[in-house]
Amino acid sequence: MTTIPNSRPQITSLEWRQFERIGAWIVLLGVFATLFGLSWDVDWHSKVGPDTFWTLPHIFVYSGAALTGFAALTVVLLCTFSPRQTGWISILSGRFHAPLGFIVAGFGAFGFLSFGLFDQWWHTIFGFDVSISSPPHLGLILSDILSMVGCALIFARGQRTHTVGISVATGLAVAFTLPFVIAIFSDFGFVLPLLGLQAVLIPLAMLFVVSSSRQPIAALLMAVTLVGFRWLAEQVFPSMTLAYANSLGFSPRDGSSLSPALPVLIPWLSLAAGVAVSALLSFWKIRKLPIIWGVLIAGLIAAPTLYSDSSLIPMQGGSVLLLIPIAFVGALSAWLGWQLGVVARHANPEPLARANP
Repeated sequence: MTTIPNSRPQITSLEWRQFERIGAWIVLLGVFATLFGLSWDVDWHSKVGPDTFWTLPHIFVYSGAALTGFAALTVVLLCTFSPRQTGWISILSGRFHAPLGFIVAGFGAFGFLSFGLFDQWWHTIFGFDVSISSPPHLGLILSDILSMVGCALIFARGQRTHTVGISVATGLAVAFTLPFVIAIFSDFGFVLPLLGLQAVLIPLAMLFVVSSSRQPIAALLMAVTLVGFRWLAEQVFPSMTLAYANSLGFSPRDGSSLSPALPVLIPWLSLAAGVAVSALLSFWKIRKLPIIWGVLIAGLIAAPTLYSDSSLIPMQGGSVLLLIPIAFVGALSAWLGWQLGVVARHANPEPLARANP
């Protein structure tokens, strides 16, 4: 009996890095398309209202999720058909293995598309609604957050962490998570968790990208992404919504606001906070000072700056006194972000180089 040698295709280290790089940017593109579509869809609901599953915003939403899932699945299959490298993890009893970020992003995309079917069934039974906190919407939001976390982890690869990639991916994650989480809390009547949420989440994310990349400029790049998405939402979405409504023969609701509601929750002063954090940590790095103090001071500065730009709590009277506890909470969140970056950097290491077969 003739034994057929193993003809399983092998992928060299150079080929793998090329596939990984392409896959990473396609996942990021898919994440952006989904965020773009979801934000536009909310603006469409608030200004116009009539909805079907095949609206243009929905096409962006689900095409982005499908693109993310396809890219992640392709990379996982390519990894599975190559010798396993350091830093890859196994799933489904070891049948597949790949870097952590692609697996997390892939499961997030799968969950998003699954909850999309649930959302369609929900609307078929109960009609199309404008509530952001319906059960399928909560599943969609959590799944998209998972995809965004995976996208950030894709660019955090030990010494080979991509500063621009992880900064943009994290900025998009905050641009999505902050407004949508605030909207969900508002729907359920939980006001307390809204206090200072911007001042907690944004410093945490800034110090996460700096810790992961070891580049202080990453905080500024993340802030530019965050503020850039708000600008895009405020300047482009209204005209897109009106143009799309006119093409379908619809008109805006009486009294509807021209400014989209959710992106307003992203503070413009994120840019100032990003400049301050990047400058401070650059000085700290040049002078080789103890990093923990630089991290804490960065949080102390960024959090009050962000809170003072909050559209949730007007800065009047006694609310100014909240800047003191907000500063300490910001320092704590900055420290937590730094530690999460350390964990991501070590839990998702760069694969060891190996010779071509």
